Amino acid sequence: MSEASSFIFISYSPSESAYADKLKKALEARGLSVGMTALRTSRLESKIEEQVRQCTTYVLLMTARSQVSEAVNAELALAQTLEKPILPVLLEGKPWPALETLQPLDASQGEVPIEQLFERLSPYLSPPSPGAAAAPDLSVEAESSVAPTSSIEPGLPE
Repeated sequence: MSEASSFIFISYSPSESAYADKLKKALEARGLSVGMTALRTSRLESKIEEQVRQCTTYVLLMTARSQVSEAVNAELALAQTLEKPILPVLLEGKPWPALETLQPLDASQGEVPIEQLFERLSPYLSPPSPGAAAAPDLSVEAESSVAPTSSIEPGLPE
């Protein structure tokens, strides 16, 4: 496998953007390619779907808001259909009943449990090989230089 196959996708609702950014930076510091977005438009939907299809591991940030997010649930359903390894990270509340058996990592204090996370990710990662192709540039967040300031799920509090 090449380095390009070690691509992590982080799924979250807009209210978890700060933690998602912190997690992304921690994973990138370990040399991993990471895709994520809280901004969803019809123009970006195909890119988001492509990221989920390309990822080796799907990381789900679990909160009450992400549990009721149509976009997060659509991404999760696609990851499950594609039989992607799913790594839930519990930011608040209780583990989702449907994913409780996956033993979510506890990040309820806002920290990034990077050692535990990397240990859980390691079976799905390939070591970089000399001259390996870079991971696919599927960055969706680069589409907008302004971070979303409101929830895209109508009717949900920030």
